[in-house]
Amino acid sequence: MNNATSDGAEASETGAERTVSVVNIIYNHSNPYQRLMYEDTEGPIRLEAGAKSLLGRICQAPASERPRALHLHWDDRMFGRNADREENEIAAGGVLDDLEQYRTDGGRIIWTVHNRIAHASRDAATLQTARLRLAELSDLVHVHSAHAAGYVADEYDVRAERLCIAPHPSYLGAYEPAEATLARPPAGGPAHFLHFGYFRGNKGSDDVIRAAGALSGRDAVDWRLSIIGRAFRTGIRMMRAAEQLPNVTASSQMIPDEEIPALFGGAHFYVAPFRDLFTSGSVMLALTYGLPVLGPNTPAMRETTPKECHDLLYSNDGHPRRLLRSMTAAAGMDQV
Repeated sequence: MNNATSDGAEASETGAERTVSVVNIIYNHSNPYQRLMYEDTEGPIRLEAGAKSLLGRICQAPASERPRALHLHWDDRMFGRNADREENEIAAGGVLDDLEQYRTDGGRIIWTVHNRIAHASRDAATLQTARLRLAELSDLVHVHSAHAAGYVADEYDVRAERLCIAPHPSYLGAYEPAEATLARPPAGGPAHFLHFGYFRGNKGSDDVIRAAGALSGRDAVDWRLSIIGRAFRTGIRMMRAAEQLPNVTASSQMIPDEEIPALFGGAHFYVAPFRDLFTSGSVMLALTYGLPVLGPNTPAMRETTPKECHDLLYSNDGHPRRLLRSMTAAAGMDQV
């Protein structure tokens, strides 16, 4: 992101430059996304894991001990997490009141809107109410694409001067030296499709398995598919079904960071039937390793993927045969 500077910001240690002290609140340190977003930023940026409890401690601390700004991510982990609506509303109100007091006392708030819908929120109404209030409290609303900016402007009445478009960073150099990634030879063998990540409702993993099942009956097509990532509850059943298909390898075990380069470097195509997301870390990871992406022809996907690969995007009407046709066409391509 751009250098965080402000006329009223705190002085840096040298006094030669004035910078904003920012706490970038994250939920774990396993994904290098936040670190990469701040890679070119000057100033005392702290990446701290935590959610509502950390927010409460910061907002209620003496003014002299607070950071100059808070950067909030993944609001669906903060609001609407439980099945009990009343409990969610009480918890959300407490967090938002803390943030309002923090801002009244001079703090500044940056809010990143990652997705149109939540990854895991059980209470969409409470999340939406919280987002409307966050839109009022935030000094800057960050999104990764023009498509997302248009949605946020319309849905939450955020004026252009408070919107910042900063694309999702590449993962080049995050899991292995950049030179190793750039020198990696193309994968050999038949068309190898990869579907990776946390398998939740908006991931479209069921579509991938249905397409693989249909593709299994086409003897003329030579291919294989790896479905690798974390699955929960119904996702476990989905993974078990995938394991029964020929040409399919499925695993719900967490992949160590050091194995990610070989996993992505050994594939030819990334399968991403995501219809409701603004951006995807797994898609960016696939592009980092040079994998064309098979996904729905949405504004978000067109903005994310190279124009040369748009022929692999299919009609966004939700019909599972669209993905099957895209995989069939990709499997018939020469793998160089």
